[in-house]
Amino acid sequence: MSTPDGLREVLARTALTMPSTTVVVSALALARGNPAVQPTVETGLNLLFRHSERFLEKELGEHGWTTDQGVGRAAKTFWSAVFGAVLISQAGFPGGPSSVDVAATLSLRPVDER
Repeated sequence: MSTPDGLREVLARTALTMPSTTVVVSALALARGNPAVQPTVETGLNLLFRHSERFLEKELGEHGWTTDQGVGRAAKTFWSAVFGAVLISQAGFPGGPSSVDVAATLSLRPVDER
């Protein structure tokens, strides 16, 4: 993970292969039609996003990288792409989540590079 591209690839590969990712996608699907569980799912997502933001801030700071999206937006966009990739895979889309370039949703670069 010594380059922004390396970090993006590792994060995408890890997120797409975590068993808990499919559980989260299932919870999101259940919450869509069940207002009683929506607060619980929202709390879980907020926790995931906060942890992801802190991790990303730490990595950016340690390596002298930045994101033009802002850390909060980058984390939410990344996880939305992960969940979408898993969802279309579960729906039978050929090729699975690896057919979606989730890593490209994270715009990371060295601070001095434009």
